[in-house]
Amino acid sequence: MAAESGKMPPVGAPVPSVPMPDHGRETVTVASKLPFPLLLEIECDTGQKTLSGEKIYAKTEYNGIEAIEINGTAKKSSDNVSPANPIVAGYALTYDVPKDFWEMWLSQHKNAPFVKKGFVFAHANTKDIHAHAKEMEKERTNLEPMMQEGDPRAPVEKVPVGG
Repeated sequence: MAAESGKMPPVGAPVPSVPMPDHGRETVTVASKLPFPLLLEIECDTGQKTLSGEKIYAKTEYNGIEAIEINGTAKKSSDNVSPANPIVAGYALTYDVPKDFWEMWLSQHKNAPFVKKGFVFAHANTKDIHAHAKEMEKERTNLEPMMQEGDPRAPVEKVPVGG
């Protein structure tokens, strides 16, 4: 196992049966209502600009981490039926995300619509993550599968004109 060799297993991997060492780092649990995995990357200003004058950013390593994959709700386990990761109130959970990495990523993406609407958030303890997820359970991303009947996104049946 990677933890035995002194390296942390990739964050977003299935939760192991034994606690992962945090190597002295504070961690958070990230909750995501998005159906797909979300790759968190930190960007830095390259000091260069485009011809139109916009800054150019590049992905960079942050405290030894290049990127972290956050679980999505649609990921299935090997039986292709049950979720591959814990789901609470419609949110997929990713455990043991280094808090400093999360805070840096969040500071760069705080205005992203999925962050502002509460579809991705984090807390340091399980009680808070569960409470927040339950509070947001009825919120819709509009990326959920369509319901067979009664889905508000379904087209309204049109009445023929002049009948």
